[in-house]
Amino acid sequence: MRCLERHLGIFVAFLVFFSTWVTPSHAQSVRGAGIAELSARADGQAYLVSFQVDGAFTEDLEEAIQAGIPTTFTYLFRVKRHVTAWFDERIAEFQVRRTVHYDNIREVYTVLLGEKGQTITVNRLDEAQKLMTQFTDMPVAVRGSLTDEGPYYVQIKAQLDQVDVPLNLSDFFIFSALWDFETRWAKVELPPQPPAEAPPAGDAPDADSEASP
Repeated sequence: MRCLERHLGIFVAFLVFFSTWVTPSHAQSVRGAGIAELSARADGQAYLVSFQVDGAFTEDLEEAIQAGIPTTFTYLFRVKRHVTAWFDERIAEFQVRRTVHYDNIREVYTVLLGEKGQTITVNRLDEAQKLMTQFTDMPVAVRGSLTDEGPYYVQIKAQLDQVDVPLNLSDFFIFSALWDFETRWAKVELPPQPPAEAPPAGDAPDADSEASP
């Protein structure tokens, strides 16, 4: 009985030590990342948003990338309509993924922009970080898909996909779960749609011609 109690005490002590060592790093990773400088504008028939994610790249994550582990950020987008005295209506929802991979032999970073199907190669980590976390004029909706019963807004959230560590690095990166991050939902209002343009005066029917038999 005493042996069991001794082993139980050791196990509890290990859990306390593990939680005090792991939790702060994970909490910092989650709380430190957030969407910043979020804005929206209309351009012709399209609604566009711009933003960036701050605090996403921790030292652990940078170390993993430079070890050659592909890393993917997933961005969640929701277009919603304000509804008075009821739940807001979800108009559309989609995801965008961006992935970075470091080539140790060529010493270059390759970033795949999923929304464009475009691959960009850069030489520096800070350049790769910008490609992974900055969006400029990202299309989120078109005027034809929205009625005139607005107003509308967009919610955006970023998260790090689970890192798939190769077997030869699994021991070194045993705490890969600590790299996980997930931002809070950020929100930006879409500009109101302009009123429909009236037809030119010259296109109006001639009253006298309508009256004629």
